Amino acid sequence: LSGPIEADEMKIKTDIGLEMKIKIDLIDALFMRAGIMDGRHNADIAGILRTHRGDCIHFVRGDQALSTVTPWGPLRVTLDQVSGLKYTRQPMPGYRLLLRDRSELRVFPHGAALDLKTPRFGSVTIVPGEIRDLAIIRSALSPQQVTPRMAAVRGKLEKKISFTFMNAPLSEALGKFEAMTRVKIALDPKMAQDVAQSHVTLKVTEMPAKLAFEWVMKLVAMKYTIHDEGVLISRDEEQARAPDDASGDQDDAELDVAYCRIFGGHLLVGVIDLPRMHLVSPHGITLLDPRRIHLMERKDDDENVRTPSFLFELSSGDTLSGSLKEHALPFRSDGLVRKLLVRHIESVFVPKHLYEEEDAQKSGDGAKGPEGTDSKPKAYQWASNSKWYPFLEPENVRRSLGMLRSKALEPYKGKHIRNSDLQNYEMIYKTDK
Repeated sequence: LSGPIEADEMKIKTDIGLEMKIKIDLIDALFMRAGIMDGRHNADIAGILRTHRGDCIHFVRGDQALSTVTPWGPLRVTLDQVSGLKYTRQPMPGYRLLLRDRSELRVFPHGAALDLKTPRFGSVTIVPGEIRDLAIIRSALSPQQVTPRMAAVRGKLEKKISFTFMNAPLSEALGKFEAMTRVKIALDPKMAQDVAQSHVTLKVTEMPAKLAFEWVMKLVAMKYTIHDEGVLISRDEEQARAPDDASGDQDDAELDVAYCRIFGGHLLVGVIDLPRMHLVSPHGITLLDPRRIHLMERKDDDENVRTPSFLFELSSGDTLSGSLKEHALPFRSDGLVRKLLVRHIESVFVPKHLYEEEDAQKSGDGAKGPEGTDSKPKAYQWASNSKWYPFLEPENVRRSLGMLRSKALEPYKGKHIRNSDLQNYEMIYKTDK
């Protein structure tokens, strides 16, 4: 915390028994002795907020909400939806908001002040413009998420214990913890080798078991989480983004979700909410299913180009290039549909496992033909007025070029089929690769 201390003087007692009074304005610095919990947050802490003045405040979970303005209008999010918030100066002053679903937006906080509940100072009011950065601790549990059995485990960890470990194998130390606290300790299967190779040197006297256990975990670079049956030990990964990195750029290689990158540093997690898009190329107009686009990448980096060109990599492995006939695309993200101008889009990405899972699900469900059909169709079929018209095998259906060839469409052979020509057909049925 930064600010003036409202006290005239303080009294200090030295280790040799001397007592003296010191005026507050004469103190240049005051330090606490190092403690084992330095740099570690309490399990009940939901997040950390820092102000431009230098204050660093830990707060607990509540019903706080943050009101912001985005390029698509007002956005109000609860802190449960937020992963981080950071003030930036480039390319213009503002804030970078990182949401739990991995979306990243440029925003401007506005509206009422935040009322944060702190474990030490009660309720603290923060004006949005005073926030420098904010990080949410992912492991924080709401009271509703703490079951009675978990509370019982926490109660056992409040027991004070004493022990001395001198280069003791970690497995042996964990066994003694179980005996002293009556709390069952389980290991992440991936941690068996790490535990076997770890040793502990530590001595504590009348220390709460929880603090002693956290100190042991810190020494061996591990962490634990409380469950109904006891505690689970796993590798110690960062539970919260550091405030400095709370809203930094995300590496595309780390994102395993569908998303759209937009000029200005925005990243929206979600999908294009259209049944089809129209790709304009020298070959004509090709209908694209957005759900079958693995990567849509801008060929240039000038957002002022009215009709930008894109390179498309499809789920089938085919690649296409050209511009889109659409000037704006509806994009569904976190239950909301936003209208994105095509000229503002940098790239769109859909992980391969998403449509692979969709294909596997469709394959598992099976394709059911019209009533009275005993077997599944083995090729592309069109349904019209409850009748089925079998096509030739899939290799004769050239969807990537926007044309279909079969005897059933002889008048259109070798030609591009317009959407208006297909109005009488209800769907195209695909049941194999």
